[in-house]
Amino acid sequence: MNPKNNWYNSFFTGPVLDTIRSLMPPALTQAECDFASSELGLAKGSRILDVPCGAGRHAIEFARRGCRVSGIDLSPDLIADARKASEGLDADFRVADMRELPAGPFDAACCLGNSFAYMDDAGNAAFLAAIRSALRPGGRFLLQTSLCAETVLTNLKSRTWYEFDGTLMLHETRYEPAQGRLISEYGFLIDGHIDRRAAGYRVYLYRELAQLLASAGFRIMKASGSPAGDDFKLGSPGLYAVCEAV
Repeated sequence: MNPKNNWYNSFFTGPVLDTIRSLMPPALTQAECDFASSELGLAKGSRILDVPCGAGRHAIEFARRGCRVSGIDLSPDLIADARKASEGLDADFRVADMRELPAGPFDAACCLGNSFAYMDDAGNAAFLAAIRSALRPGGRFLLQTSLCAETVLTNLKSRTWYEFDGTLMLHETRYEPAQGRLISEYGFLIDGHIDRRAAGYRVYLYRELAQLLASAGFRIMKASGSPAGDDFKLGSPGLYAVCEAV
């Protein structure tokens, strides 16, 4: 099974949304928001852009800490969740492509939840350029991804079963070296029926990602392997790249 072009336009529906809503533990959200607040220099009144924001788990926490938040996501269902959960907070959520961002200038931006590299090189570059355009000079950007080659190729599991609130999910992966792409196939077992989905992710070496960021107008200030702040290295579970708009 191969993902269609622009697979992400139709992927985030049904059991995928149910999984997203229950997947991340609150402790991880708190740790990531603590890390972001420190590294991005967030304070009360800071204007921050969260894209793609999903159901707003990070954006809403930033708003609770006094930031003025804008969240962008392609999923109307997740944006509806975010709007409902953020009532009374200084947060605005809109349905839009992650390359079509609101006018800035923002003090900071973040891309969390392993939501980078869904597109081809041109699309990923366009996203980073859009983030840079939305930031003020010297504004900071936190890019988190578990799709760097240093992570993917040292932690690749071909087949794994997960269970979320009674739903079984089979996750199968394969790496395509010629395209530098990771193919993920998902099967959700629900009431005896299997809902199958496929996604394709661009896998970059850290060096390649740094070059992509530089081309968009960013300088990497810090590369951590987790929200604990440890250095990113071969085998790290993910990358948290703190960038400055130059």
